[in-house]
Amino acid sequence: MTTSPQDAILGAGPVDPTATPPEGVDGTPGGPPAEPKIEGRSPWALAWMRLRRDKVAIVSGTVVILLFLIAIFAPLLARLAGQDPNLQPDDPSSVLDPSGFPLGSFGGISGEHWFGVEPVNGRDLFARIVYGARVSLLISLLATMVQIAIGVVVGIIAGFVGGWLDNLLSGLVNVLLAFPIILFGIALVTVADSVNRELLLVLLIGGFSWPYIARIVRGLVLSLREKEFIEAARSYGAPTWRIMLRELLPNLVGPILVYSTLVIPTNILTEAAFSFLGIGVREPQSSWGGMLSKAARGFYQDDPMFMIIPGVMIMVTVLAFNLFGDSVRDALDPKSSR
Repeated sequence: MTTSPQDAILGAGPVDPTATPPEGVDGTPGGPPAEPKIEGRSPWALAWMRLRRDKVAIVSGTVVILLFLIAIFAPLLARLAGQDPNLQPDDPSSVLDPSGFPLGSFGGISGEHWFGVEPVNGRDLFARIVYGARVSLLISLLATMVQIAIGVVVGIIAGFVGGWLDNLLSGLVNVLLAFPIILFGIALVTVADSVNRELLLVLLIGGFSWPYIARIVRGLVLSLREKEFIEAARSYGAPTWRIMLRELLPNLVGPILVYSTLVIPTNILTEAAFSFLGIGVREPQSSWGGMLSKAARGFYQDDPMFMIIPGVMIMVTVLAFNLFGDSVRDALDPKSSR
């Protein structure tokens, strides 16, 4: 026990080095807890946090992931079902009646054929559905990439450069928006019948749909180019291409991402429409729109499952992408409401 000179002057008692400080002092077991550190979050971290709390986003995102897994593992799923999407039965009478319609109820659904069989040829419908998911998602994704790439480039150039170039690109956008893509696709397929249909669909859908995103990007760039950070980049002598890539493009990622999630279901429907009109993928390759086209020729009256199953798949896919796109938009823009 010792007494410091200061304590002696003040009249304090001896100091015990082993004594525990009184309660109420920060950092002691009895004192108040230390205040938690405040950590800043980026806009993307906040958007991800809001997205995880959105139940609609979780459900729709799960469905979207399942659809992609079905498309990726379509051969494995078909093997698990013991079916080939293009194989016709050796004995058609085992699955089809004399009129060419599936035996049994609900389009021939059984333990061997989970979704039934196609009329006339007897091919397994489950195997063709999972392979059709691969075709629809692949074409829609590639078409979305094409239209995003072209639309973003045209929109940034038109909005930032302005002048005669803006007028020229805006005129091109207006012409393409008025272009009858369906009629052009029918004419093109008639002339170039030997062209790969998947590539043709990607170029048709992506090459004529980019004006929509171009208009959106142009409008955003027109407002962004007057901001202080753009003026600062100009004052430092940054070249135009650097301003567009380093300053403008990062601020457009959010709207572009939202547009992409919302345009994929539109492209799926467009691909289905092309296949329904007979200008989609060729037989024997499977397509949901092609199945609907066949069912509409008269099979749906006696075998409604042949139309219902691919129709439900298209509806579920489009609905899941639309709901997920709305959730992404709400997460990136908390001021918006569903």
